[in-house]
Amino acid sequence: MLLVPLSGATPLFGAGDAPFVPLGPATGPPADWITENRDGILVGSSGQVYGADFADRLTLRKRYFVDENVTSAVAVGRRLLLVKDGERLAILEPHGGDPVALELDPPARGGLTPVVLGDLLMLAEDGVGLRFLRITTSHHDGHFELTPISRLPLAESFTAVAATMWTAYVATASGLLYEIDGAAPGGPRLVRQTVLDDEVHALAANNDRVLALGNDGLTVYGLTGDRLTAMARTPDVRGDSLQINGRLIYVAGPDGVQAWRDRTAGSQTHLVSVANDFFSPANLAIDVNDSVQWNNAALGALHNVKSCIPEISGCYGQTSIETFTSGPVAGAPWTYTYQFTRPGPSPYVCISHLPFMTGLVQVGGSVGTGGRVPIDDIGLPVLVGKLTHPATDPSRLVWWLIVPTGDAAESQSSLSDIRP
Repeated sequence: MLLVPLSGATPLFGAGDAPFVPLGPATGPPADWITENRDGILVGSSGQVYGADFADRLTLRKRYFVDENVTSAVAVGRRLLLVKDGERLAILEPHGGDPVALELDPPARGGLTPVVLGDLLMLAEDGVGLRFLRITTSHHDGHFELTPISRLPLAESFTAVAATMWTAYVATASGLLYEIDGAAPGGPRLVRQTVLDDEVHALAANNDRVLALGNDGLTVYGLTGDRLTAMARTPDVRGDSLQINGRLIYVAGPDGVQAWRDRTAGSQTHLVSVANDFFSPANLAIDVNDSVQWNNAALGALHNVKSCIPEISGCYGQTSIETFTSGPVAGAPWTYTYQFTRPGPSPYVCISHLPFMTGLVQVGGSVGTGGRVPIDDIGLPVLVGKLTHPATDPSRLVWWLIVPTGDAAESQSSLSDIRP
């Protein structure tokens, strides 16, 4: 086994029920926001956008400067939707260049925070409420359009938003967590509100869990009957924004970016929206025996899910570790679930929207068995590092991997035994 050194590999646990283990300390430039797309993790810092390729390893893919202050961003396929100065929208194409302004009618009257909700864009507008806009996009001709669908008045100051499939969550400065059903008949509507026991800075959601980052750390909320209840807390987590990628959690803030891994025991199901010309999320890091469920609720388009082989144009010569397909392209609604049992990368496509509608499932091993993470359980190669920003070369993003060489005897060590 080849060990490529980790910086600070010793797992640091808070309370006994802490479900997340850090993969090294927070490093890098102060981060304003973080999101993901098919190409990996995207981090914004003082107008600079850092892009990283998330496949067998995570390396710098491209970086570019956005001229104006970007306060938040969300990936829409391989495009990046930017919020400038808190109130103006722009779209950045995957090849870079200058962002193209998007007009809102009426113009925003409060700070905006965006999140993708199925094939909708939800904008939380401070003191005003929630806007819902249909996303229509085509990479073939560069078309991108936002069509207003509905609005939900909420005279609140919003501190964080998140979404999983067609369910959105909005945290407020008054200590409430609103749950929104984006697929409700007649348009998105409020279905539940929960009183939070912490001041929340950031949210993330996956399936039936909501992650809330606040002054007391990272709290996991889950459904108990018809109520959201705090289930576990990891007090060591600190930051201002969150990005969840299956079993990997990225926390961004003034100290840079830190990666954490979900060590919850048992298999999980991770949800992916099949939208018009993109998957959301398009990039997942999961455990062996976890499942992915794709849900197509996009209007007016035929889609499918098909694992990659080199002959498919959107696969760029790659072959998925596992073979899976939802079948022929079909209109909404449909749902397809596949359980991954082999470690390694499984890229996939929608064959009717090649070469742009692509996704990636990176399968590792189980880390849900306790505080120490056995190397032979990880299913390598797998990302176990996080963003670094060396003072000697501030233009680089450095990632660390453990790469197997087939020596089983060496696999008996654990991450907590590794030192830089």
